[in-house]
Amino acid sequence: MARVGVKFINSPEQWSVLTAPARFEIIEAMQELAPCGIRAIADQLGAAPDTLYRHMDVLIKAGYVVHAGFRKVPRATEQLFDLTADDFQIRFDTQADPGPANDMIRDTAAAFFKRVQQTLDRAAAARALNATQEGINLTLLNEYARLTADEFKQLRSLLRQAKQLLDNTRRRSAGDVPVQLYNVLMVAAPVISNRAAEAQARFNGSPKAKQKTKPIAGFNRKQSNPTASGRGRKKE
Repeated sequence: MARVGVKFINSPEQWSVLTAPARFEIIEAMQELAPCGIRAIADQLGAAPDTLYRHMDVLIKAGYVVHAGFRKVPRATEQLFDLTADDFQIRFDTQADPGPANDMIRDTAAAFFKRVQQTLDRAAAARALNATQEGINLTLLNEYARLTADEFKQLRSLLRQAKQLLDNTRRRSAGDVPVQLYNVLMVAAPVISNRAAEAQARFNGSPKAKQKTKPIAGFNRKQSNPTASGRGRKKE
């Protein structure tokens, strides 16, 4: 089976497979290594090969990974695996119930935020974050912006271009040129007021409707404008 460039995932159930951190990391490793065997993936992740087989079975059943034949290794024959696509993107069926789709997008983002927080925690513990003018090695950006539909399309196009730049580095080995591994997260999502979110939850009959949603930091409930403190903070 030939690998395609992009595979669009149409159902929240299929996408949910990738919200498990171990399976997401397997996909990331295979984007650099595949077609490859379990041992190569395990070495890349610093994991024991035996712990990966059950995750690989799930990825195969969900359509992300396929068997790619065998190859001879010293004293054994190794099973090879490959991805069904270079990249996987969400494109849920528009006729589907929006509830599970929204929940899955939220859960995916939460998993991404957790990974970024872990990255920052480790880097800060190692005193590796540099915000000086001479050696800056990080970018933080958080903005509220009122965008037209066309402006959002332009923003999304720019983010996709940034992703393409990142994708072009996947096959680069650590010894090719001096490099630093980075964790990059890009998110743009509509801001919904707490009152509107609670009203929609009640309309949907959600069990969470009785729970008060947490106010967004820096966002004034009585106005649609972000407060000055939440307008946006960035470090370049």
